[in-house]
Amino acid sequence: NRAFSSRLTDYLILSGRGMVTAIENVNIDISVLEQIKEYIDETEETSVYYTELFARFEGLLRMTSNVDNYNFLHGVLMLYYPEEYLYSRDCLTKKGEGGCSGALGDRVKKIIKEKNGPVHKNDLKMLLPGVSDAMLLRAIYEDKELFQWEHNYYSSAQILSFTEDDKMFIHNSISKIMDENYGYCSDALLYHDVIDKLAIWFET
Repeated sequence: NRAFSSRLTDYLILSGRGMVTAIENVNIDISVLEQIKEYIDETEETSVYYTELFARFEGLLRMTSNVDNYNFLHGVLMLYYPEEYLYSRDCLTKKGEGGCSGALGDRVKKIIKEKNGPVHKNDLKMLLPGVSDAMLLRAIYEDKELFQWEHNYYSSAQILSFTEDDKMFIHNSISKIMDENYGYCSDALLYHDVIDKLAIWFET
């Protein structure tokens, strides 16, 4: 499959998921393509997802071209600007910059920091047009500073604040639970132990 695909690279372009078409079948206004390139070059993001680009320019593309999905846009960008960017499966990256997952993770952290609190998955997707659940979850999983706060809510270590007393309090709770459970401590046991102790503190 790879050998076959490599042989056809100079003659066909990506036009859909698992689909290719001949270069002669591409119908796009160059001025529209230049607008897309201008957006890519001027955005402060180092990597731009094809889904996000297509979501942003979908109306214009459908009116002025036969580019009707983000994979096709990926193929057209590679056709017209083969040396301008580094192309991967999900996004293109400006040369000399980082990869897609890191870039998306940084954008998620930026949103959470601006909100100064956990953010719901749907709100993240609204602020990151075209980003799918899978792309979002992968970026969060691969970034050590991002984590799930509760169901469908995500947060960042950047907005957390811990004192040495807080760390010792949690450490002591873990030790106590492990002593009571033959060396075992789960996140649920730790959560309930900490919450119970905090409730007592607040009552007093």
